[in-house]
Amino acid sequence: MLNPIQKIWILGAVCFLASVSTYGNDNSVYIDNIVIEGNKKTKNHIILRELDIAQGDTIAKADITDMLKRNRQYLINTGIFTDVQISLNPIADNEHHYELDILVKECWFIYPAPVFEIAARNFNVWLQEFGGSLSRTNIGASFSHENFTGNRDKFGVHFQTGFIKNYNIHYARPFINEAKTLGMSANIFYDERQEIRYTSLNNREIFARNENQPLLKELGARLEFQYRPSLLDRHYFDIQYRRSIVSDTITSILNPYFFSEGSNRLEYISLRYQLDIDRRDFRSYPLNGYFLSFMLRKDGIGIFSNQNSFVFQTKYAYYKSVTPKWSWRTITGVQANLIRTQLPYYLYRGLGYGSDFVRGYELYVVDGLDYAYLKSSLRYQLFDIYLCLGKLSPLESYRDAPLKVYAKINSDWGIVNDPFFSRDNPLSNQMLWGGGVGLDIILYHNQVIQLEYNISRTGERGFFIRTTLEL
Repeated sequence: MLNPIQKIWILGAVCFLASVSTYGNDNSVYIDNIVIEGNKKTKNHIILRELDIAQGDTIAKADITDMLKRNRQYLINTGIFTDVQISLNPIADNEHHYELDILVKECWFIYPAPVFEIAARNFNVWLQEFGGSLSRTNIGASFSHENFTGNRDKFGVHFQTGFIKNYNIHYARPFINEAKTLGMSANIFYDERQEIRYTSLNNREIFARNENQPLLKELGARLEFQYRPSLLDRHYFDIQYRRSIVSDTITSILNPYFFSEGSNRLEYISLRYQLDIDRRDFRSYPLNGYFLSFMLRKDGIGIFSNQNSFVFQTKYAYYKSVTPKWSWRTITGVQANLIRTQLPYYLYRGLGYGSDFVRGYELYVVDGLDYAYLKSSLRYQLFDIYLCLGKLSPLESYRDAPLKVYAKINSDWGIVNDPFFSRDNPLSNQMLWGGGVGLDIILYHNQVIQLEYNISRTGERGFFIRTTLEL
């Protein structure tokens, strides 16, 4: 038996030999220090949390290039830097001891601005269905800070009038514990609408309007917690309260199914869980990797009795660079309502909203209990350049503007199951196809403009503009 002193000597010898073996290995380097510059607002610990390497780590020389590229992508993906440069440099001519140097250019975080936005599902509906009418716009003022205390926390207040009156205040902080694994966000809002969509006919939205008083009033609040056990995986848990009151004209005359059982009031609490597994290289415009998301949401938990639904959603996106210029993207999405009773029309949603749509059908809504879609794009890089704006940009961080342009060919498939209103909406319960060609323009790594010419299975075609990417 070894006595305690002998055990300590043996443990020390093992640690010494291991360290000698590590330092003497010509194929690896030791990270002595990490130096961060350029972060005037963002705190160092926020930047260090986004890296997969830390001070004291050892890395193989063969992996250095990939490590630098990967961690630059992680910092760009935070959305708070316009550019990031990372390099690994030897210390005092020691080939095994290195310093990791990070130079960042921060975005402009403060956005006090007037509000002018269209009141439609997308720009194309506003332009083609409503003739670009200014009566279908919202005006107001907002203030947002994308890095309020330097902890990558977001704070904002929003006030608008016009087509939709909206008052909103929100705050989000990515880390609230010392281990930087827990985050939270909260918001509260109030809406008034003098014009609302009360039904759909031939997959077009039908609206009612009252010039004298609101047709719909809504009050809501949400509290969300985020658990981030690893760099690229996130769990979301949230609780939301929503109360909606609609004019009797809607439920008694125009659509008795607008809310449940002809009621003019809808009030419920929702619980939601979501898991995001993100392995994309650049979130704003991925070229390699994948993204997988699962979501479960229960609307109505017994406190209020006029809403009861249980929704499952999943999305998967896969990206692959075939050559330095050519890349492939595939996105699939599925929604299923696990409680098969009829939903209030106000909550009845399928394809045609947000990123859930089929190209060629941008002007239509295809509502239902369940849906599935598959989107594919073959992309070719036309440009990858830096624009030197100089004094044309008043903000120094935006004077060097990275610009990328991709040409693409798109092909989308989708189907919606509508067991309740399909008689008046013929695009439901049948396979949809649409596709076309387009250009994607990416500025400052995170600003995306999509210009597309699409055609649907029915032969309709048109030019469409989007300012967000599906995934």
